Amino acid sequence: MERKACILSIDGGGIRQIIPGLILNYIEGELRKTSKAYRISDFFDLVVGTDMGGILATMYVVPDETGRSKYTSAEAVEVFLKHGSDIFDISLLKKIRSMGGMTDEKYSSRKLEALLRNLIGDNRLGDAVKPIMLTAYDVRNRQSNFYSYTDAQNPIRNFYLRDLCRASAAIPTYFETARVESETGTPFSLISGNLFAANPSMMAYAEARKMDFSNLLNNPDKPVCPLAQDLFILSIGTGEVKNPYYYDSVKDWGNLNWLKPIIDISYSANSEAIDYQMQQLFDTTTSSDDYFRMNPQLKGSSSEIDDASEENIRNLVALSEEYIIAHKSELDQIIEKLIAYNRAE
Repeated sequence: MERKACILSIDGGGIRQIIPGLILNYIEGELRKTSKAYRISDFFDLVVGTDMGGILATMYVVPDETGRSKYTSAEAVEVFLKHGSDIFDISLLKKIRSMGGMTDEKYSSRKLEALLRNLIGDNRLGDAVKPIMLTAYDVRNRQSNFYSYTDAQNPIRNFYLRDLCRASAAIPTYFETARVESETGTPFSLISGNLFAANPSMMAYAEARKMDFSNLLNNPDKPVCPLAQDLFILSIGTGEVKNPYYYDSVKDWGNLNWLKPIIDISYSANSEAIDYQMQQLFDTTTSSDDYFRMNPQLKGSSSEIDDASEENIRNLVALSEEYIIAHKSELDQIIEKLIAYNRAE
């Protein structure tokens, strides 16, 4: 079987990163049965994340002292299982002052920043063990930004990974706008890329199309500027939200009433539109079965991206485990393809 570039795309979704985290933990566990050394990054040639999916994506490519991936997938998802309640912790005073996020950001970013510094350290974008791309929106220059491993050769684009994660997670009304500096000290004011890339798989495809994987990975069997038929893409969502809005309820809504629903709808619509485009793109090739989208419908779990209560975390874990069992056949196909497209020399 020919070698293909394997791409991992992770949606945004706050605490719901538990879903892709556990799906990837299952995949890594199955891959480990063939070798104890395997990490997710050993099987993907480009990892892309948006919103807090950027944090999960980064955890897979942070290097250890030997230059290999520092964290297992189990350790990566622990960021949300173990520390989710700290990330989304709000004091009574903050809750009153911000009016629940109406007049100020809802959460302090101090605990999130401390966690990212502890986990990621001083590693920069160019230090990642595999190519990575994160998203953020530059509010000063009014520009959608894609921070990729290949851009890191330019010092003005080489940021601390922890800062890019902080920026990618700067969801308006939830966290303060991130102020970050590149290697040259150039400042940027950034908010979450979820606003334009709730599902970043199309951005991942566009980035992959211009990449020389053969040179980047020092692997002559990997493609150069690949077409769709040269790619394998696994896109993982953070739960499909199907909360209905009824005409009699919404017909007279104003700005305040529409604020939360319109964010909810825009995120879902963006994700669904991108999935449709990706399906159509691959259906026109000879490799229509090399695009996989995994995104369970949220049942029994809160759709709120900041509900880090013990009960909701348990529900998200249960939902993920049920989805894995129900989609074992599809997951087996994914694992087989990852092994085949990354077979030993």
